[in-house]
Amino acid sequence: MKKSIEDAAAELGQSVIDFAISTLVQAARKVLHDQHITRLSERDRQDFATMLDDESRKPNDALVKAAKR
Repeated sequence: MKKSIEDAAAELGQSVIDFAISTLVQAARKVLHDQHITRLSERDRQDFATMLDDESRKPNDALVKAAKR
C-alpha cells in the first residue's frame, strides 16, 4: 500500500504529504458536493420531467413564494 501511494505521488510530481493532502481535500469536496445532490430513480425522474412539461399545471403558493426568493 505504501509503495502504491509513493508511486502515485511520484506520477503527479508530488511529495507523499502533498499527495495525501490533495487526495483528502478532493475526497472532502466530493462528500460535501454529493450532500447537495438529489438523486432520483428513473421513474421519479420521468414523473418530474412530465410535471415540468405539463403546461396545464399551475404552481402552488409555496412554489411561487420560493421563486421570488
